[in-house]
Amino acid sequence: MSIPTDTRPASSSCEARVLAQSELGHILACPECQQVHLQLHFLTLRLDAEAFRALLGMMGHAQSQIDADPDVLAPREHDTSRPATAQIH
Repeated sequence: MSIPTDTRPASSSCEARVLAQSELGHILACPECQQVHLQLHFLTLRLDAEAFRALLGMMGHAQSQIDADPDVLAPREHDTSRPATAQIH
């Protein structure tokens, strides 16, 4: 799979600097718009610092749940006694 290497910010007026990068994407900070740009392949989320921190906390909590119970990601057998859960892919 080819990973985009363009680290330009989402807006042409932004002068963002790269804070972190990996095969997954980039995290940039822009003093012009005062937002953090989270670039994952072809998706860019622009968040203020507080929202970015909240997202990081939420993801950390979710990861700790997965670490504590890896079976949370295991497929379940079909149970007709419970309502179906929403699936987003």
